[in-house]
Amino acid sequence: MKNTIVVFSAIVAILTTANISHANTMGYVATFTTNSVIYLTDIDLGDQTPCGGPSGIGYISSLDVSPIDGSLYALDIGGNFYTVNTSTGIGTLIKDVIFSSAENSLAFAADGTLYAAGEDTLYMVNTATGDTTVIGSLYPYIWTSAFAIDSSGKAVAWDSGANWLFEIDLTDASTQSIGYLNGSFDAFDYASNGLLYAGSNGNTLYNIDVDNRTATELIDISHNGTGFAVIIPEPATFFMLGLSVFMIRRRKQQH
Repeated sequence: MKNTIVVFSAIVAILTTANISHANTMGYVATFTTNSVIYLTDIDLGDQTPCGGPSGIGYISSLDVSPIDGSLYALDIGGNFYTVNTSTGIGTLIKDVIFSSAENSLAFAADGTLYAAGEDTLYMVNTATGDTTVIGSLYPYIWTSAFAIDSSGKAVAWDSGANWLFEIDLTDASTQSIGYLNGSFDAFDYASNGLLYAGSNGNTLYNIDVDNRTATELIDISHNGTGFAVIIPEPATFFMLGLSVFMIRRRKQQH
């Protein structure tokens, strides 16, 4: 998220499925408010329904879902680290201020390692304790607001100060320039099909073409999408996500 005053924003954690008809991509969205509410969101249609009541977390700035067990984690704007119950939408504090940065972005690697990019620094985060290990500096990029890791371990980030795409080596935080990408993005996330998605502090979700450095508008949602986290649900999870999609559509048809 950018180091600016934002009245309303949100976070998305995308769940990509392979066997839900008509809607293959679901996500979690959290409002950027004093008591963030998390929504289950149909990314294809824009339909949204709350997971439960308010989370108890003020101004969620990043979400990510563990590829190992499906747990949802969150950072607020103050750098406090939480786990979130997706049935109730309520957050539980793991650790206060794992780093002090207005700009922060969580990203899981495929092996379950959680990373965080805080402005100009890359961290590794212990999900059980919230303890962080500094991997290194991302300089010359000092406003890292969007960050994602694909299934092969390639990490791509965006500097909001320079509107610049760059690649990160997760072993030492060294960077490699990709090039200019105009826009306003608060989070990146890769889907299982290899596509890179982005959310902004507006209402629009985007697809990012890294090679050509372009952003294509996909859909507008009521609760702003700003952060993404992709998982491949296990078979039992497919059923639950399919049921959730059915309930969202049924509610829409009843109104």
